[in-house]
Amino acid sequence: MHRLARPLALFFTFAFAFFGGDGFDRGLSPQEAKRLFADRWLECQSVHASKNKVDKCKLFGKIKFVDNFPDVKIQIVEHFPDLKVKKVKNFADKPGLWRIVENFPDFKVQIVDNFPDYKVKYVDNFPGCD
Repeated sequence: MHRLARPLALFFTFAFAFFGGDGFDRGLSPQEAKRLFADRWLECQSVHASKNKVDKCKLFGKIKFVDNFPDVKIQIVEHFPDLKVKKVKNFADKPGLWRIVENFPDFKVQIVDNFPDYKVKYVDNFPGCD
């Protein structure tokens, strides 16, 4: 579905701008129609990107580490983390508290070396996001 989302958004945005109520039938010049198309394309991209990524401050609860199809990709760092995480056994109900599970996770997390969504540091005290 992810591979088709952007091409379909592009197609429908172009079709609406070209044939629909905001295109050339309103007397827009080709440059204005291109600008309108570019604006709509950027809107589609921002909406698509915002739906895919979990907010770092909402990343708590039951966490399962996976190799494929994660909700979030993280990189474990020692300095300048986006999120400070404390592993707990119970009550992972605040930002930065993770309970590691194998079944019924709230979020699936993949540990990567490059291009993470967030950088994480494991801590014993003061977990949370900055």
